[in-house]
Amino acid sequence: MPDPSQASTLLTLAALVAGLAAMIAVGTASLFSILNQRALARTEKARLFVELYRQYDTPEMHTAIYELIEWREAFGSRFDHQFAVEFAKQSELGHRLDRARRTVNRYFTTIAKLKIAGYINRTTASILLNTQGLNVFYEIVMPMNDEKYGRLAASRKLVAVLKALRPRYLNGGFG
Repeated sequence: MPDPSQASTLLTLAALVAGLAAMIAVGTASLFSILNQRALARTEKARLFVELYRQYDTPEMHTAIYELIEWREAFGSRFDHQFAVEFAKQSELGHRLDRARRTVNRYFTTIAKLKIAGYINRTTASILLNTQGLNVFYEIVMPMNDEKYGRLAASRKLVAVLKALRPRYLNGGFG
């Protein structure tokens, strides 16, 4: 049997080893928790990306983009004013154009809002903006928004965020 001073030293050493083991266990658990949170965050960002991409790749969006392009081609530089006239008359055409405007507007403003809030990064936002619809948004939807609501500062802020990411799609045309 060890003498009392050795027993005290052994107990102290055992307590230190137990404390060190507990600290290692807590550190390991914390590390796994952090790694798990990062993996979950990447998974959520990927899910959000896929959801937004699916939103763009719908028949509704395709139809909206082409209706807006046709409308602009039919009325030239006065397309936005003519939209406001049709919408004010509450005509079926005015409502259809407004639905098309809202469909395209919603997609692009959502990307800007998610970027501002930090839910998506610059690269992800830029990839999501790399579509023909971006030019339709800038050149057709925004003038229609201005005609309907006036030049809203909040809208201008969202457009500035988008233009900083991608000023236009390819050469700026409509495909």
